[in-house]
This record gives sequence, structure tokens and C-alpha cells, in this order.
Amino acid sequence: MAIAGVETIGGEPCYKVVLTPAEGHAETMYFQKKSGLLVKTTMVAVNQMGEIPVESAVSDYKSFDGLRVPTKVTQKAGGQEFTITIQSVRTNVEIPADRFEPPAEIKALLDKAAKQ
Repeated sequence: MAIAGVETIGGEPCYKVVLTPAEGHAETMYFQKKSGLLVKTTMVAVNQMGEIPVESAVSDYKSFDGLRVPTKVTQKAGGQEFTITIQSVRTNVEIPADRFEPPAEIKALLDKAAKQ
């Protein structure tokens, strides 16, 4: 990981941080100098079509249970753009034990496979 300078994103000066893995492509993240919050990430995704540049912008940070979370994520890749809007975040919520139980049809298939 290395700071590669300062760039302006959305009118705000941001630290440009390059993260380079042992294998694969580097990822570049931009953190607002004033707040320290992540505002943008760029990377190269590799899939069946080859290498595709991907850009994700996060914004509209809100506090949920004491956590600051970006509630808007806009991603651009392969000539397409989509936006995810988060309305709420809940933390440390009790999850019913049966939430992860497979449906009866799947249980039957699993039982059948186990007997073979």
C-alpha cells in the first residue's frame, strides 16, 4: 500500500492510495483529506471478456448504530452504470436459528445424496 499523491474528487482534495497485491492488479482508493472517508475506488476486473476497468464511487454517508456507512454506491464497468441506495443498516441483530435452514425440497436432495 502506498500514498500516490493527492487528487481532487468531487471538488474535494483526496489522498490517492494504491494497494498492490502479491498477484493480480492494483486497486486505487481515494480518501477525502478532510474527513478520511473513502469516496472512490478504481480497479481492473478480470472475467471471460478480458480485463475491464471498474470505478466505484461511494457517497451520502450516514450513521447507523454508531457506524458511518455510505448509503449510495455508483459503479461503472463495461459501459454500464448502476447505483445502489441503502436505506437502513442494522447491526448485531438477533438472527433466528432456522434462517439458514434449507427448504424441504433441498433437504430431501441432501438426504438422498448422503445415502448414496
